[in-house]
Amino acid sequence: MSLLLTMGELAKVEGVSNGNPVSVLVFSIASAWQDIPVDIQAKCAQANLQLNDVCVVVTRDSIFSVPNAIFIVSLFTNEEGLLRFVSHSALINASGTAHTSLIFILAIIAIIIFTAVVMAIVLYENHSVKRLRDWAKSLTATSLQLAPPDFNYIELNSLAKIIHGSLNSVQVTLEREHQFLRNASHELRTPITVINSNLALLEKMKQANKSEQQQQVVLGRITRANSTMLHITETLLWLSREDERSVSYSLLRLDTLVESAVDSLRYLLFGKQVSVQLETLNSELELPLGGCHIVVANLLRNAFQHTDNGIVTIKQGTNFISIRNVNAEASSCSQDQPISFGLGLKLINKLSKQFGWKYHSVIEDRGYYVEVHFLTSSTQ
Repeated sequence: MSLLLTMGELAKVEGVSNGNPVSVLVFSIASAWQDIPVDIQAKCAQANLQLNDVCVVVTRDSIFSVPNAIFIVSLFTNEEGLLRFVSHSALINASGTAHTSLIFILAIIAIIIFTAVVMAIVLYENHSVKRLRDWAKSLTATSLQLAPPDFNYIELNSLAKIIHGSLNSVQVTLEREHQFLRNASHELRTPITVINSNLALLEKMKQANKSEQQQQVVLGRITRANSTMLHITETLLWLSREDERSVSYSLLRLDTLVESAVDSLRYLLFGKQVSVQLETLNSELELPLGGCHIVVANLLRNAFQHTDNGIVTIKQGTNFISIRNVNAEASSCSQDQPISFGLGLKLINKLSKQFGWKYHSVIEDRGYYVEVHFLTSSTQ
């Protein structure tokens, strides 16, 4: 705006006539278009020039270079109403223009390269993150046994280890819970059977008006079975936790425990021609009742189940129990037949290892021989 006002004031300069332009400072004032400098005529079109308007043209070698010339022309009227063309042209110092243009071009190239590198890094990181996501989604109980793959970044590898460790911990917990349920369903069958059968027997005895003493015998079996269930559950929970908290020990009669287990499992011999020879010795030891009952009950259960026609010999000493079953026919026992059903054998081995008991088993011609030596809390 100030340039336009200045040029308007210059249009009032006197002495301007056709063919006789006047120069004031850097400006030329002419009364006719043909009197202004030729270079300005070449850059500015007269037809586009309006009264009280200015035409400015800037030239440069390329879009990346700085301007090298400027052409200005304006049209005004003086105080007499005569047309006046006020013009100016200037060459801009071009020294260092090429250098400046080169710097500008290099800067543009550097920005493009930097942007491309950043995009490549982002895409590569996104690919690694996607690999991590796909790996985490594909994890199974089997694949958790393998180490996490390399995701090329320390942070992603750390995250993968955290995910692997957390899911592996959850998987171990689930396996322990499943194992506990399998063990519990396996071990609690006998005491539950004892409770149910004796409850039914007690109901019949009440209906038959049996003596109080006879009913107390049945109630005693139910009480012992309930106590056995409690200790079995405690032992199985302890095994499933696998921590350092010790299971409770109590003073128990080993002979009573063996006799009770034999009595509880006799239903397995119904319909079989099997003779049970039981030899016990009064023995009172400080042992974990649940663990001891699980081992004895599983050994007796296996002996009864593996004998169809023969003899089962049970010997209980001060701190041990041995069981031998002999079938009348050699065909009843095969060398390929397992000594114990899988879950029962696992429990026996695991409990023996946990408590430091000595467990020994042998396959014989027509049966099996097993022996367990118990260690009390004071001898461990």
